[in-house]
Amino acid sequence: MTEQYHTLSKLLHDLEWERHLTVHRALRDSEVYFGQPPILDVLADRGVCTQNELAKTLNVSPASVAVSLRRMQKSGLIEKEADAEDLRRNFVRLTEKGKAQRDYIHQCFEEIDRKLYAGFTTAELETLQSMLARLCGNLAADLPQAQELTEMMKEEFCTGGDPCYGKTD
Repeated sequence: MTEQYHTLSKLLHDLEWERHLTVHRALRDSEVYFGQPPILDVLADRGVCTQNELAKTLNVSPASVAVSLRRMQKSGLIEKEADAEDLRRNFVRLTEKGKAQRDYIHQCFEEIDRKLYAGFTTAELETLQSMLARLCGNLAADLPQAQELTEMMKEEFCTGGDPCYGKTD
């Protein structure tokens, strides 16, 4: 079984890598960078939110969101407005250009999905979904809850360690 596990793990890794490259290629023709589609989605769903709300919703650091937002603002995808009651807070919203880019990348992602799942029947897709969910569940059983894991990762990232194995110095 070990050889079969190795082969399956390699296939999953290769699939993720090829999907990653395909998404990068699709984004190349837009003004959206790899980590920005989730920000576009949250802003499209909520209309307006703060940088901290984005960070919490996306489960990433506020600094990471700030870097992405700065780039997105420079590209004209979002606009910021200072909170009149608290100048430390910024409200963020999509521009018309940001909405158009979101629509464009969603069309790209739909095309990628069509290519990825071409030739599969509905029953095969349901079986694949069930198997992948079981794989995720097998690993998730040994991981801390999402919030605890996020805090561990933030702490370890900031101190140069690995959240699962400790320091890597």
